[in-house]
Amino acid sequence: MNNTYGLIFKSFSFIAGIMKTGILPRSLRKKLLDLASRLPRLPDGRIDYSLAPQAPVVSVFVHFKDRFLVLQRSQQVGTYRGKWNVVAGFLDSFMPVEEKALAELREETGISAEKVSFIKRARMYSFKDKSIAREWRVYPVLVELNKKPGIRLDFEHESFRWIGAGEFSELNGVPNLSKGLARVQALLLKSGKR
Repeated sequence: MNNTYGLIFKSFSFIAGIMKTGILPRSLRKKLLDLASRLPRLPDGRIDYSLAPQAPVVSVFVHFKDRFLVLQRSQQVGTYRGKWNVVAGFLDSFMPVEEKALAELREETGISAEKVSFIKRARMYSFKDKSIAREWRVYPVLVELNKKPGIRLDFEHESFRWIGAGEFSELNGVPNLSKGLARVQALLLKSGKR
């Protein structure tokens, strides 16, 4: 099982890239579906990473003007309870990373795609968190909003704040949050939004 998680984990970036183009050779699709069918599933059919030693996740940096949305994780989540993070979720189905980012955004905050003016994926990074015996493959995504929305939190978070980039270092945040921030800030710089 761990080997199957590892193969999915290592190939997710490639898979997501192919999914984005809509071109997936039939032979590769069959192999991927066979591989994915060996993984534990949640009742709704998504891949269950709750006990996996490796997991791919999307981290969604929601930006409006010069502020970022950060969320404090609730006591009802599996990891990093009470820590600050951005919108995030397991990449638990084969869909483009940007599509998953929008789904997580809507689920965790109530922000709809209509409020998004710009979405761009930054470079992926990996790290191991020995405290929970898991390796993360993080896909940071920058979401620029066209207006400041009302926020409706789901069970995963207990509070939220809008902060400047310089305030991230003051947060009691999840591991390596600053690494994702640096990558999306580079996207902002390229787009002239910084």
